[in-house]
Amino acid sequence: TDVCADVTELNSVYFPTNSSTLTAEARAALQENLEILRECPNICVRVEGWASPTERNAQQLSADRARAVAQFYQDNGIAASRLTTVGMGVCPGGTKEGAAQCQRADSIPMPCP
Repeated sequence: TDVCADVTELNSVYFPTNSSTLTAEARAALQENLEILRECPNICVRVEGWASPTERNAQQLSADRARAVAQFYQDNGIAASRLTTVGMGVCPGGTKEGAAQCQRADSIPMPCP
């Protein structure tokens, strides 16, 4: 469908410090993504988790955040074969002041192979 060809970005979600648990706000943002993914079965998603420089175990935490988002998608009917997760570690240019912007997972739409 034409609308699927126009999808270039999906909502990112943000996490509390040192947490990979989805908040109600994060779930609402992912629900919007789900509507698009259900309508566009030709779109796959690369979920990139990030952590701020102030968080502990940044690499593990970023991977856990990506997995939490992918699990939400799977729990809501999106096939695991359409999802890839990557823990990106500490976000580049992250500062203590901008920590909240780094505590996130991005859902990047890509054509399915």
